[in-house]
Order: sequence, then C-alpha cells, then structure tokens
Amino acid sequence: QRVIFPLENEQGVSGDTLQMMLARAPATLAVKYKPNIMALMGGANNIPTADTLQTMIDTWLALVAFYTQRGVTVAAFPVPPRATGVLTQPQIDKQIAFNDYIKEYCSKHAGIFYVDYLEYVTDPATRYTTNQPLANMVKADNLHPANGMAYWMGYAFLAAIGNLLPPYVPLYTTAADAYSPTNYSGSLLRTGSTSYSPMLGTGGTH
Repeated sequence: QRVIFPLENEQGVSGDTLQMMLARAPATLAVKYKPNIMALMGGANNIPTADTLQTMIDTWLALVAFYTQRGVTVAAFPVPPRATGVLTQPQIDKQIAFNDYIKEYCSKHAGIFYVDYLEYVTDPATRYTTNQPLANMVKADNLHPANGMAYWMGYAFLAAIGNLLPPYVPLYTTAADAYSPTNYSGSLLRTGSTSYSPMLGTGGTH
C-alpha cells in the first residue's frame, strides 16, 4: 500500500531478453509519470539461449547505467528459480552465477538496491545445485511465479526501498490493512466476489 505504480508506468514485456530491454530503455522513461525508482528484472529469457554469462552481465550493466545516469534509482531483482524440467544444469549454473553477480554488484554500489526475495522462495538445500523453488511458488508450467512468489517479491521490494519512501501513516485502519504471509493474495478480505479490498497482492518486473 506504500508503493504506487501507475499503470502507465508498467513497462514489462513478456519474453524480452536483456538486449530487447536495453533497446527499448528510452521508451520506458517516455511515460506520463517519470519514475524515480525502477524495479528492474531481466535475464530469465537469456538463460536458455546461447548467450554467455559475460554477455548477460554486460547487457545488464548497460541497463543499470542507462537508468542511474538519468537519475533513476534501480531496485534490482534476481532471476526467479524454475522448477524441474525447464532448464538444463548448465543453464541453471548460469542463472545462479548471474544472480550472484547482481547481488554482489548491488552490495558494492551505493544507490542500487538488491531485492532479495530468493531466500523466501528457493529451497535452501538446492540453492547452489538444482536451484529449485519451494512448493507452490511457481505456476503449473514450472516457469512463472505463482501468487506465493509474487507476495515475497513485493515484500522484499518494499524492504529494499522502504527507506526511500515517505512514512505511511494511515488515518484509520480497516480489516483490509491486515496481511498474513500465508495469505498470498495479500488481502484478508479476499473471501468473495464482493468483499475484495483495493489491493490483492503485489510483485513486479521491469
């Protein structure tokens, strides 16, 4: 509820590679409300390609530079884990290395925030082997985040950038403000077709 993303500013495009994201980067700032914070997630669609890890890193760095040089704060998301059968082991190894690079880069560069949601959605026993998501974190296609992962993405995003936002001081509190980490739709009022609250979960991409 503290993070407001105008629909006009949603610039995520399904299927984009990092190279495609870089090519259309100027258009992402030509929006009605110029952003001061960019939620940047890219690389998932490069993993199954012949792109090397270094190519991915170089393109990601070019994206970060494009936004930071224009006064936009970058909140960098790592690539989400895929379930069994989606990636080969060499591709999984490339994904792990790419995510580790993003985390290390953010730790060494002020003003670039790492959105550390992986600790909530990845099986710790497989973190550096097969990198499997926890149960119910991906959809039936074993590929895309389910509501559970989307919740933790939003949770980690707010944790990363919360200090950049003005304080949230509601004038009143309703049942719609009650949240539970076990209720992945976000609002505890989501019990029927007429009792939805204004916010039903969170998450985001570039």
